[in-house]
Amino acid sequence: MEEVTNWRGRISKESLEYLKDFALVKGLKKPNKALDYILKDYADLEKQRFDLRFVANSLKEEIIKEVRLAVKEEVAEEMKRIRLGTNNTDRNTQVIIELLQAKLVADNNNTLIFTDTFKPEFLEEAEAVVQERISNKVQKKHSSN
Repeated sequence: MEEVTNWRGRISKESLEYLKDFALVKGLKKPNKALDYILKDYADLEKQRFDLRFVANSLKEEIIKEVRLAVKEEVAEEMKRIRLGTNNTDRNTQVIIELLQAKLVADNNNTLIFTDTFKPEFLEEAEAVVQERISNKVQKKHSSN
């Protein structure tokens, strides 16, 4: 049997009426038993709330980990594509520089004419072709997503 202690306190008339009605509904003999019942029920409810908060926090942390991992993988994949594209562009640029250097040496050119002075028609055509290729790649990328 549970140990009980005498306690005297004051409560409002409405609270006492509630305790009496609660005791009747629950089949308890006295209002003090109803108060014990309500307090135990409240303590159980608090424990359940704590358990639910613990579970919710655990789920939240797990979801955050999963989202972080997914974002990290997606960013890594995008960065890989960017690195490959950059490496390819760098390689192609170096090849063009070497070809231009060889052409200039072979032609024995000691002076240069820059495009702000003279822009040949073939350069404008080449720029247009490159711009068209870039536009097509962008359109393909957007249509595949």
